[in-house]
Amino acid sequence: MEFECLGAEETRDRDRRATAEFGIPGLLLMENAGRGAAELAESLAASGLRDGFWVLAGPGNNGGDAYVAARHLANRGHAVVVSRLAGREGYAKAPDAALNLGILERWGVALHDDRDTSVGQRRAALPFRRPLLVDGLLGTGLRGAVRAPIADWIRDLRALELPALSLDLPSGLDADDGSVHGVALPALATATFGAPKPGLLLGEGPALAGQTAVIDISWPPALRPARRP
Repeated sequence: MEFECLGAEETRDRDRRATAEFGIPGLLLMENAGRGAAELAESLAASGLRDGFWVLAGPGNNGGDAYVAARHLANRGHAVVVSRLAGREGYAKAPDAALNLGILERWGVALHDDRDTSVGQRRAALPFRRPLLVDGLLGTGLRGAVRAPIADWIRDLRALELPALSLDLPSGLDADDGSVHGVALPALATATFGAPKPGLLLGEGPALAGQTAVIDISWPPALRPARRP
């Protein structure tokens, strides 16, 4: 990785400062993150002969990033199915994510509330055979052990061994120390936003994250992480 790492709180602080000091709305940062992730997902799918995208959206801003990525993939003409594993209360403190959920509901993308659906049921109903997972279940805001239904989905998805692109970091992985909060979803690649997280390099991070790409979300130069020599 060519940039310095920023922990979860440092990353959130850069986002806050981008808005407070430079007038960049959080909605724009999320748009940049999701669009960059969609571009990487498209590249991975082409190289691995995937025929559709199964987007997994959890609570908070990580779910919002997933909704943006799904929209951009659909706009590029790809087959996209979104599994939402959070109720609307999960976006109470993430208005940008809630807004992007509302946009996607109007977009015509196949969007399912799968909190009471099993991985096997949704997998069997997918309109494509070789999906690339886009993992937007859990991000840097994770605290404590992963809980149901997301924990159950991660365990079942691990058994399917489908290739996945993680958004920011693999779901279940601690952003700061690379520990696993009970269960984590391995990735073929990770699109990490703004700067790499220490947890991608520590503990279980290297084994779970796969190839890591830093997505430019348009932090101004004063807030961008320093490049390593």
